[in-house]
Amino acid sequence: MRRTGRVILIFLLIAGSIMGMWIFQSWREAKQREKESTLHNAYVTESSGTSIRVLYDGGEQNLEMVSAVTGQSVTGVADLHIREDKVVRIVKKPEEVKGKILKITEGSIQLADYGDVALDSNFVVYRMDQKGKVMQGKASDLMIGAGNVRFVAVQQRLCAAVIPAEGLRDIRVILQNNSGSSYDMEKVIVSSDTGYTMVQGNQTSRRQKGEKVTLTPENVTERTVITPDNGGRLVLENLKRSQGMPAYRGSLEIHRADGALQVINELPLEEYLYSVVPSEMPTEYASEALKAQAVCARSYAVQQMKSHRLAEYGAHVDDSVSFQVYNNLREDEKAIEAVNATKDQVVAYNGKVASTYFYSTSCGSSAGTKDVWYTKKNIKYLPSCLLDAERSTRDLSSQEEFIAFMKEKPQTVDSGSGWYRWETTISSGSLQKSVERSLETRYQVNPTQIQVRGDDGSFVSRPVRSVGKIENILVKKRGKSGIISMIEIQGTEAVVQVYTEYNVRALLIGENTKFTRQDKKVVSGLNILPSGFFYLEKKGDSFVFRGGGYGHGVGMSQNGANIMAKQNKTYADILTFYFPGTAVQSQAALG
Repeated sequence: MRRTGRVILIFLLIAGSIMGMWIFQSWREAKQREKESTLHNAYVTESSGTSIRVLYDGGEQNLEMVSAVTGQSVTGVADLHIREDKVVRIVKKPEEVKGKILKITEGSIQLADYGDVALDSNFVVYRMDQKGKVMQGKASDLMIGAGNVRFVAVQQRLCAAVIPAEGLRDIRVILQNNSGSSYDMEKVIVSSDTGYTMVQGNQTSRRQKGEKVTLTPENVTERTVITPDNGGRLVLENLKRSQGMPAYRGSLEIHRADGALQVINELPLEEYLYSVVPSEMPTEYASEALKAQAVCARSYAVQQMKSHRLAEYGAHVDDSVSFQVYNNLREDEKAIEAVNATKDQVVAYNGKVASTYFYSTSCGSSAGTKDVWYTKKNIKYLPSCLLDAERSTRDLSSQEEFIAFMKEKPQTVDSGSGWYRWETTISSGSLQKSVERSLETRYQVNPTQIQVRGDDGSFVSRPVRSVGKIENILVKKRGKSGIISMIEIQGTEAVVQVYTEYNVRALLIGENTKFTRQDKKVVSGLNILPSGFFYLEKKGDSFVFRGGGYGHGVGMSQNGANIMAKQNKTYADILTFYFPGTAVQSQAALG
């Protein structure tokens, strides 16, 4: 019995010693871990012996490992645990996910076949160049529609993305409904001039030429993609455009959104331009002008494909004037020729695609972006200057200087155009109705741009429904180009200051306003004033507007481009005139 007790005692002592050693070792390891730091989702680009090269937090650095890793590759995305300036553990993240990027929202990315996948709190983006070298990227490098991005995932969270060098060739266009105020549709009716395939989730079905499919929020439970046979066009019979029922190249992607349907047209960029050019410029214009328009439209589209303006909708652009008008008019042979003749060409400035804004007709002066859209600074290749042969500079910010300029009618590219000068007379009562009809809407778009005078005389941003009878309208601020950037509407019930040329044009249009152009043609039916280049004076109970140009005035005048083309200028001549300091280059060459 005593012997058994000694055995038990010895066993307990040994067990206690082992437990103590285990506790001590655990405590020691815990203390060591406390001294560790971790580089989450770093990219190991190479390793040699005990040395590794790592991309992390925008920089590249060499790190030493405690011991060399043999028998496995350590390159790729990993968590690196560092103690005393040496890597003690490398935790590779080998799981990869591939899927077309459908939407990008804060905290998640929606991938085809996977749905919404959450982002790791340390999510990071890497890019590869043409030679396969990995470099640090940024979240904005991710592009809607990209299907070749490699995502590294752990426990159903995306830790990193590796973007290959190949660029995106397809553009995604979300379509507006017939009201032009929303992307939501009650139903979608599709037919085609060829056979077509419809994929709903995992279900694939075929339809014959001319066969209609009617989709409603009730029967679209999963993302639906409709693709015509080669060369086919899909007709959306529930939509009406200037051409009638629009037909679309590429595929249509339909999904449900808050009890309605939304439609995205995905197609090659060049084919998208086939329907943009005739919708944005009259195709009876000279061919070199149409080529200039094609390059402008392509440059603009390329920029938008890289932006995230409509990422939450899964699109790059919509089909309205908010971006570029698309498929409002049918494709035209001359427009297609212009697009094909300039394939892949963009306007470039300092190695990057330029912002190629355009508008209908100038008043003889071009505006900078700061004057029109209140950007922090103007862009060098979008200067405020006169559009004469010398691109002279003249400060038209004072009321007196601007009025003198308008009366002079100097010889510029557009001076022979009907819209070069225009005028109209609008009654105070008509203006009051127009202002009160649109004031709340403009406030909702950007509250800071509508400000009301308070009892203390200061102006504050707040909603106002009525200004009362309009007693006077004062131009308070102009840009260097002469464009109005702020007015004051003095009414019997409120005094309101309105900022930006677009808000001014939208509020002061009046009802059934008729404009007399310098060629004596009378035009009506406009929903905003032709431009923000105008001055006005009160006569009795009405206001006389005298202005010039049609559009915002930034970038290329389309009418001017046509005039230059008729003077035997090439599309490159036209583009470098309107965007000084730029060059026409291949998009591929810019990378």
